[in-house]
This record gives sequence, structure tokens and C-alpha cells, in this order.
Amino acid sequence: MPSRVNFTGAHAALYDPSSKAWELWNEGRSLKFVDPVLDDAYSFGKLMRCFLVGLLCVQERTLDRPTMSDVVSMLNNEAIALPAPRKPAFSTTGTGTGDDASVDQLRVCSVNDVTVSLVAR
Repeated sequence: MPSRVNFTGAHAALYDPSSKAWELWNEGRSLKFVDPVLDDAYSFGKLMRCFLVGLLCVQERTLDRPTMSDVVSMLNNEAIALPAPRKPAFSTTGTGTGDDASVDQLRVCSVNDVTVSLVAR
């Protein structure tokens, strides 16, 4: 999670880190999402591996997401090839451009459903 991302006002509630990470990855600008402090502590390969594993964990289809044992294997074994991540389950889409987009132009989309059942004891 980048330490310098700072959204205020109406845009703060609509900022979704997984969507931004996926967008930057698609544009080949993944390092823009990484905190610059980590650049000195980790190699580029390790940073990108963690970044991609994170994106794999938030994919839209749950069947596409890795299991926890797969995640541990992916992080511990650099020889394991990582698949390309797909769109995150929760994404923010806008019809405007940049910070000039009004709140009316932004739409928050989620494909996750929740059912709550109460069972009497």
C-alpha cells in the first residue's frame, strides 16, 4: 500500500486500492503503486511478485483466486510462474477524467453479494 496516496473530499470514499493497482499493472506502471521506501529494501523482482500475488488474491472470480497454500508457495518459490491477474472483484469506474470528475460521474461497482441468515437457538 503506498504511503503517499492521499484522496480527500468525495473522492476519498470512492478510492479503491485494488482497482488502482490493477489499472497501474495493466499500464505497465506497477512501481507507481509501491512505497518508495521499499525500493531500497527489496529487489524489483520481489516487489513485483508480492504485487502480482496481491492482485491474484482479489480477482473478480473466486475460482481464479489462489488458495492460501498457493499464496505461500508463490511467495516462497520464485521459480513458480505467476498467471496474469484479472480484474479485481471490487472496482471503481469513472466516466470523467482525473480529479476533475464530479461525484455524479463516478460509479462504484461490486460483484460481491452477501446473504445474512438469522437462526434461532
